[in-house]
Amino acid sequence: MSQRIYLLDNIKVYLMLLVIVAHTLIASYGHNDKLIAWIWFFCLSYTMPLFTFISGFLSRPAWKLKKNVRHLLIPFMVFSVVNICYEGGVNENFNFDWTVPGFAMWYLLVLFLYRLILPLLVRIKYVFIYSLVLSWVVGYLPFINTSFSLSRFFCFLPFFLLGYYVAQKEEWKQKLFVPIDMKGVFSVILIFVVWFIILSYKPSLAFATSFTGGYGSGYIQILFRIFLQISVVMLGYYVLRLFPKGFTWITPYGSRTMNVYLLHALIVLPFAYQVFPLFEDGTVLQKVGMILIPTFCCLFLFTRPVDVIMKKII
Repeated sequence: MSQRIYLLDNIKVYLMLLVIVAHTLIASYGHNDKLIAWIWFFCLSYTMPLFTFISGFLSRPAWKLKKNVRHLLIPFMVFSVVNICYEGGVNENFNFDWTVPGFAMWYLLVLFLYRLILPLLVRIKYVFIYSLVLSWVVGYLPFINTSFSLSRFFCFLPFFLLGYYVAQKEEWKQKLFVPIDMKGVFSVILIFVVWFIILSYKPSLAFATSFTGGYGSGYIQILFRIFLQISVVMLGYYVLRLFPKGFTWITPYGSRTMNVYLLHALIVLPFAYQVFPLFEDGTVLQKVGMILIPTFCCLFLFTRPVDVIMKKII
């Protein structure tokens, strides 16, 4: 699109900040800690699905391969290598796996593939329904996991297609630009309350929002994934409507979120693995610090000088 949509720029800044906050605690995940689970869910449950929705919203079947390679595939390859080497230096427990993209770079690979095959996907009748079914079925397939981001490829595809099809329907698209009402605010609060209650009893469920885990042989898990998808879509829809539709002081930073996404690991990982203790072992002051300090340091990545440098690189 030649004309920027200010609403999307405004919310992208917020979403990027949530990604940073979530990644500041990367070393502490996997522990049975309720507070960690709540923070993860608040920061990441709808964040990457909404980023994927926005990417689909802005995508067109005529997307040129050369541009796609330059803006997505090359940064993915370069920063995967950078982040793998960097994380290996700051995380003593890091295990290299060539099938797993570098820290946080899975999204660029998945988005590159989505845009590459979008011209084919839109020719398939009911492709959105098929993508939903695939996102449920892959949980039963043990070979579809974090390797080559296959699980995320299938599980985030419905959000990408949803964004694409919403952009094609003017009546659907306009619903995104309607300011949120009290019903919407109540819905957001209710969804968070319900999930916080669920996570109080089973904190590990928070990490299902990464869509990388399988089911085993049970059937309850597939119902859980459907419930999670419904929750994520509702949260994303209402949270999007919370943001201003016009140009604001944060709008210019929305076009720089890719810079922050590519570079934030260089700031966040040393804090996570070297400076602070595990979240559950920290004092209240340390817990606040391990969230706020790396996030504050990452604000520099939104600046114009960084943007100028990154434009020359990528």
